Amino acid sequence: MAMPIRPHPDWRPAGRETLHAGIVRQFKEELWDATEIIRFYAGTSPKPGFAETGAQHLVHEFMAKLIQLRNWGRLSNDWVQRFQAFANVWNDGNGSWTQSRPLIMALNDAMADLQP
Repeated sequence: MAMPIRPHPDWRPAGRETLHAGIVRQFKEELWDATEIIRFYAGTSPKPGFAETGAQHLVHEFMAKLIQLRNWGRLSNDWVQRFQAFANVWNDGNGSWTQSRPLIMALNDAMADLQP
């Protein structure tokens, strides 16, 4: 099955975006993409190779941006701890996708209002 197309982020600025806005936009897009892959393939076995490597890559990318967002004051330590709790369950894709699914979906919903 084809993966859903990412919705156009209507908050993207029309001109050049700042560094902070770019990091926030990339973070939200990677989080959304990872959420969709995990949501779609949670509970299925075996998972296609592209889904496993794609999800692992996206999670790695948005977790790296998480620290930047915390350092810039965009996210509190509480949110960082929630993402780390997801990362512990996720275990770099080797953990339970089914248990990771509600965690990442809740984080994705909460981050929808994150502004640059």
